Amino acid sequence: VGYLQQTAVAGSTRTVFDEAASAMRDVEAAREALRLAEQAVAAHDEIHNNNNQHQDNSSLERDLQALDRATLRYEQVGGYQQEKEVAEMLHGLGFTNLTQPCDELSGGWQMRVSFAKLLLSRPSLCLLDEPSNHLDRSARKWLAQYLRQYDAGAMILVTHDKELLESCQHIAEITSAGTLQMYKSCTYSQYLALKQERAKAAVTEYERNAEKAAKLQAFVDRFGASATKASAAQSRVKQLEKMQAQGLLEAPPQDVTEERFKP
Repeated sequence: VGYLQQTAVAGSTRTVFDEAASAMRDVEAAREALRLAEQAVAAHDEIHNNNNQHQDNSSLERDLQALDRATLRYEQVGGYQQEKEVAEMLHGLGFTNLTQPCDELSGGWQMRVSFAKLLLSRPSLCLLDEPSNHLDRSARKWLAQYLRQYDAGAMILVTHDKELLESCQHIAEITSAGTLQMYKSCTYSQYLALKQERAKAAVTEYERNAEKAAKLQAFVDRFGASATKASAAQSRVKQLEKMQAQGLLEAPPQDVTEERFKP
Protein backbone atom coordinates (compact mmCIF):
# COMPACT_ATOMS: atom_id res chain seq x y z
CA VAL A 1 0.00 0.00 0.00
CA GLY A 2 1.36 3.40 -0.98
CA TYR A 3 0.31 6.79 0.37
CA LEU A 4 1.74 10.29 0.43
CA GLN A 5 4.05 10.79 3.39
CA GLN A 6 4.06 14.41 4.55
CA THR A 7 7.69 14.44 5.76
CA ALA A 8 9.22 11.93 3.35
CA VAL A 9 12.05 14.21 2.15
CA ALA A 10 12.39 16.61 5.08
CA GLY A 11 16.08 17.14 5.84
CA SER A 12 17.27 15.15 2.82
CA THR A 13 20.48 16.49 1.26
CA ARG A 14 20.12 14.33 -1.83
CA THR A 15 19.28 15.92 -5.14
CA VAL A 16 15.71 16.02 -6.36
CA PHE A 17 16.50 13.33 -8.92
CA ASP A 18 18.32 11.00 -6.51
CA GLU A 19 15.64 11.36 -3.84
CA ALA A 20 12.87 10.53 -6.29
CA ALA A 21 14.80 7.63 -7.83
CA SER A 22 15.41 6.11 -4.39
CA ALA A 23 11.75 5.10 -4.25
CA MET A 24 12.30 2.58 -7.06
CA ARG A 25 13.53 -0.10 -4.68
CA ASP A 26 13.27 -2.96 -7.17
CA VAL A 27 15.58 -1.08 -9.52
CA GLU A 28 17.98 -0.21 -6.71
CA ALA A 29 18.12 -3.84 -5.55
CA ALA A 30 18.59 -5.10 -9.11
CA ARG A 31 21.36 -2.57 -9.71
CA GLU A 32 23.21 -3.72 -6.59
CA ALA A 33 22.83 -7.37 -7.63
CA LEU A 34 24.17 -6.51 -11.08
CA ARG A 35 27.12 -4.65 -9.58
CA LEU A 36 28.05 -7.64 -7.42
CA ALA A 37 27.70 -10.03 -10.36
CA GLU A 38 29.96 -7.83 -12.49
CA GLN A 39 32.50 -7.73 -9.67
CA ALA A 40 32.50 -11.52 -9.41
CA VAL A 41 33.20 -11.91 -13.13
CA ALA A 42 35.83 -9.18 -13.06
CA ALA A 43 37.59 -10.97 -10.21
CA HIS A 44 38.27 -13.95 -12.48
CA ASP A 45 39.99 -11.71 -15.01
CA GLU A 46 42.04 -10.03 -12.30
CA ILE A 47 43.26 -13.33 -10.89
CA HIS A 48 44.15 -14.59 -14.36
CA ASN A 49 45.98 -11.42 -15.39
CA ASN A 50 47.89 -10.84 -12.18
CA ASN A 51 48.84 -14.37 -11.17
CA ASN A 52 48.66 -16.26 -14.44
CA GLN A 53 46.79 -18.90 -12.55
CA HIS A 54 44.63 -21.52 -14.18
CA GLN A 55 41.06 -20.38 -14.48
CA ASP A 56 38.37 -22.28 -12.57
CA ASN A 57 36.08 -22.66 -15.54
CA SER A 58 33.17 -24.08 -13.54
CA SER A 59 33.26 -21.15 -11.12
CA LEU A 60 33.56 -18.67 -13.97
CA GLU A 61 30.62 -20.27 -15.75
CA ARG A 62 28.47 -19.96 -12.61
CA ASP A 63 29.38 -16.30 -12.22
CA LEU A 64 28.67 -15.60 -15.89
CA GLN A 65 25.25 -17.22 -15.55
CA ALA A 66 24.63 -15.16 -12.43
CA LEU A 67 25.59 -12.05 -14.39
CA ASP A 68 23.15 -12.97 -17.15
CA ARG A 69 20.36 -13.38 -14.59
CA ALA A 70 21.23 -10.11 -12.88
CA THR A 71 21.31 -8.27 -16.22
CA LEU A 72 17.92 -9.70 -17.21
CA ARG A 73 16.41 -8.81 -13.85
CA TYR A 74 17.74 -5.26 -14.09
CA GLU A 75 16.16 -4.92 -17.51
CA GLN A 76 12.84 -6.40 -16.36
CA VAL A 77 12.41 -3.95 -13.48
CA GLY A 78 13.14 -1.01 -15.76
CA GLY A 79 16.69 -0.25 -14.72
CA TYR A 80 17.76 0.95 -18.15
CA GLN A 81 14.69 3.22 -18.33
CA GLN A 82 14.96 4.60 -14.81
CA GLU A 83 16.71 7.84 -15.67
CA LYS A 84 14.16 8.68 -18.36
CA GLU A 85 11.18 7.69 -16.22
CA VAL A 86 12.31 9.72 -13.21
CA ALA A 87 13.17 12.77 -15.30
CA GLU A 88 9.83 12.70 -17.14
CA MET A 89 7.89 12.46 -13.90
CA LEU A 90 9.78 15.28 -12.21
CA HIS A 91 9.44 17.52 -15.26
CA GLY A 92 5.73 16.67 -15.36
CA LEU A 93 5.39 17.78 -11.75
CA GLY A 94 7.04 21.09 -12.60
CA PHE A 95 10.71 20.58 -11.68
CA THR A 96 13.34 22.21 -13.89
CA ASN A 97 16.47 21.74 -11.77
CA LEU A 98 16.81 18.05 -10.94
CA THR A 99 20.20 18.47 -9.27
CA GLN A 100 18.96 20.87 -6.61
CA PRO A 101 19.28 19.49 -3.05
CA CYS A 102 15.94 18.70 -1.44
CA ASP A 103 16.74 20.68 1.71
CA GLU A 104 16.81 23.85 -0.39
CA LEU A 105 13.20 23.36 -1.53
CA SER A 106 10.13 24.92 0.05
CA GLY A 107 7.63 22.69 1.81
CA GLY A 108 5.32 22.65 -1.22
CA TRP A 109 8.08 21.53 -3.58
CA GLN A 110 9.27 18.91 -1.09
CA MET A 111 5.74 17.55 -1.17
CA ARG A 112 6.05 17.24 -4.95
CA VAL A 113 9.20 15.17 -4.49
CA SER A 114 7.31 12.98 -2.01
CA PHE A 115 4.52 12.62 -4.52
CA ALA A 116 6.98 11.64 -7.26
CA LYS A 117 8.46 9.01 -4.92
CA LEU A 118 5.01 7.58 -4.26
CA LEU A 119 4.20 7.23 -7.95
CA LEU A 120 7.64 5.87 -8.83
CA SER A 121 7.35 3.20 -6.14
CA ARG A 122 4.37 1.83 -8.14
CA PRO A 123 2.46 0.30 -5.19
CA SER A 124 -0.12 -2.40 -5.87
CA LEU A 125 -2.63 -0.21 -4.00
CA CYS A 126 -2.11 3.54 -4.21
CA LEU A 127 -4.08 5.88 -1.92
CA LEU A 128 -4.31 9.49 -3.10
CA ASP A 129 -6.08 12.08 -0.94
CA GLU A 130 -6.46 15.41 -2.76
CA PRO A 131 -3.13 14.97 -4.61
CA SER A 132 -3.52 18.20 -6.59
CA ASN A 133 -3.38 20.45 -3.52
CA HIS A 134 0.30 21.29 -4.06
CA LEU A 135 0.20 21.32 -7.85
CA ASP A 136 -0.23 24.13 -10.35
CA ARG A 137 -2.41 23.95 -13.45
CA SER A 138 0.18 22.36 -15.77
CA ALA A 139 1.19 19.77 -13.16
CA ARG A 140 -2.45 18.85 -12.53
CA LYS A 141 -2.96 18.38 -16.26
CA TRP A 142 0.10 16.12 -16.45
CA LEU A 143 -1.07 14.13 -13.41
CA ALA A 144 -4.52 13.55 -14.92
CA GLN A 145 -2.91 12.09 -18.04
CA TYR A 146 -0.53 9.96 -15.95
CA LEU A 147 -3.37 8.52 -13.87
CA ARG A 148 -5.24 7.48 -17.02
CA GLN A 149 -2.29 5.25 -17.92
CA TYR A 150 -1.49 3.98 -14.41
CA ASP A 151 -1.18 0.20 -14.59
CA ALA A 152 0.82 -0.78 -11.51
CA GLY A 153 -2.27 -1.79 -9.55
CA ALA A 154 -5.41 -0.36 -7.99
CA MET A 155 -5.74 3.29 -7.04
CA ILE A 156 -8.17 4.98 -4.67
CA LEU A 157 -8.43 8.69 -5.42
CA VAL A 158 -10.17 11.25 -3.22
CA THR A 159 -10.38 14.57 -5.03
CA HIS A 160 -12.51 17.56 -5.98
CA ASP A 161 -10.39 18.20 -9.08
CA LYS A 162 -12.54 17.56 -12.16
CA GLU A 163 -9.57 16.78 -14.43
CA LEU A 164 -8.42 14.07 -12.04
CA LEU A 165 -11.94 12.71 -11.71
CA GLU A 166 -12.11 12.39 -15.48
CA SER A 167 -9.08 10.10 -15.31
CA CYS A 168 -10.87 7.62 -13.02
CA GLN A 169 -12.28 4.33 -14.25
CA HIS A 170 -14.72 3.83 -11.37
CA ILE A 171 -16.45 6.32 -9.06
CA ALA A 172 -17.81 5.58 -5.58
CA GLU A 173 -20.27 7.96 -3.91
CA ILE A 174 -21.21 7.81 -0.24
CA THR A 175 -24.88 8.76 0.12
CA SER A 176 -26.46 10.61 3.04
CA ALA A 177 -27.86 7.27 4.18
CA GLY A 178 -24.32 5.97 4.58
CA THR A 179 -24.51 3.57 1.67
CA LEU A 180 -21.89 3.23 -1.05
CA GLN A 181 -23.12 3.81 -4.59
CA MET A 182 -20.77 2.43 -7.26
CA TYR A 183 -20.45 3.75 -10.80
CA LYS A 184 -18.20 1.33 -12.65
CA SER A 185 -16.25 1.93 -15.86
CA CYS A 186 -17.18 5.59 -16.22
CA THR A 187 -15.53 8.98 -16.13
CA TYR A 188 -16.81 11.85 -14.01
CA SER A 189 -18.89 13.22 -16.89
CA GLN A 190 -20.39 9.79 -17.48
CA TYR A 191 -21.02 9.48 -13.74
CA LEU A 192 -23.09 12.68 -13.76
CA ALA A 193 -25.17 11.44 -16.70
CA LEU A 194 -25.64 8.00 -15.14
CA LYS A 195 -26.51 9.53 -11.77
CA GLN A 196 -29.21 11.60 -13.45
CA GLU A 197 -30.61 8.50 -15.15
CA ARG A 198 -30.69 6.63 -11.85
CA ALA A 199 -32.35 9.60 -10.16
CA LYS A 200 -35.12 9.68 -12.75
CA ALA A 201 -35.59 5.93 -12.42
CA ALA A 202 -35.76 6.21 -8.61
CA VAL A 203 -38.39 8.97 -8.77
CA THR A 204 -40.45 7.03 -11.33
CA GLU A 205 -40.32 3.89 -9.19
CA TYR A 206 -41.32 5.83 -6.07
CA GLU A 207 -44.26 7.48 -7.84
CA ARG A 208 -45.42 4.12 -9.20
CA ASN A 209 -45.27 2.55 -5.73
CA ALA A 210 -47.03 5.54 -4.16
CA GLU A 211 -49.84 5.28 -6.70
CA LYS A 212 -50.19 1.56 -6.08
CA ALA A 213 -50.24 2.14 -2.31
CA ALA A 214 -52.90 4.83 -2.66
CA LYS A 215 -55.16 2.43 -4.57
CA LEU A 216 -54.63 -0.29 -1.98
CA GLN A 217 -55.40 2.10 0.86
CA ALA A 218 -58.50 3.38 -0.93
CA PHE A 219 -59.79 -0.19 -1.22
CA VAL A 220 -59.14 -0.80 2.49
CA ASP A 221 -60.86 2.45 3.49
CA ARG A 222 -63.88 1.59 1.37
CA PHE A 223 -64.33 -2.10 2.07
CA GLY A 224 -62.51 -2.71 5.34
CA ALA A 225 -65.74 -2.90 7.31
CA SER A 226 -67.59 -4.95 4.68
CA ALA A 227 -68.29 -8.53 5.64
CA THR A 228 -68.00 -9.72 2.07
CA LYS A 229 -64.84 -7.72 1.30
CA ALA A 230 -63.02 -8.07 4.62
CA SER A 231 -60.70 -10.81 3.40
CA ALA A 232 -59.72 -8.85 0.29
CA ALA A 233 -59.21 -5.70 2.35
CA GLN A 234 -57.01 -7.57 4.82
CA SER A 235 -54.94 -8.91 1.91
CA ARG A 236 -54.34 -5.35 0.74
CA VAL A 237 -53.35 -4.28 4.25
CA LYS A 238 -50.66 -6.95 4.22
CA GLN A 239 -49.46 -5.73 0.80
CA LEU A 240 -49.19 -2.20 2.18
CA GLU A 241 -47.28 -3.42 5.22
CA LYS A 242 -44.89 -5.37 3.00
CA MET A 243 -44.26 -2.34 0.78
CA GLN A 244 -43.54 -0.22 3.85
CA ALA A 245 -41.20 -2.85 5.29
CA GLN A 246 -39.28 -2.97 2.01
CA GLY A 247 -38.93 0.81 1.96
CA LEU A 248 -40.86 1.10 -1.28
CA LEU A 249 -42.94 4.00 0.02
CA GLU A 250 -39.99 6.12 1.10
CA ALA A 251 -39.10 9.00 -1.20
CA PRO A 252 -35.60 8.84 -2.73
CA PRO A 253 -33.08 10.80 -0.60
CA GLN A 254 -32.14 14.26 -1.82
CA ASP A 255 -28.58 13.26 -2.70
CA VAL A 256 -30.01 10.70 -5.15
CA THR A 257 -32.42 13.06 -6.89
CA GLU A 258 -30.16 16.13 -6.96
CA GLU A 259 -26.68 16.76 -8.36
CA ARG A 260 -25.29 17.83 -5.03
CA PHE A 261 -21.63 17.05 -5.72
CA LYS A 262 -19.61 19.36 -7.91
CA PRO A 263 -15.83 19.85 -7.82
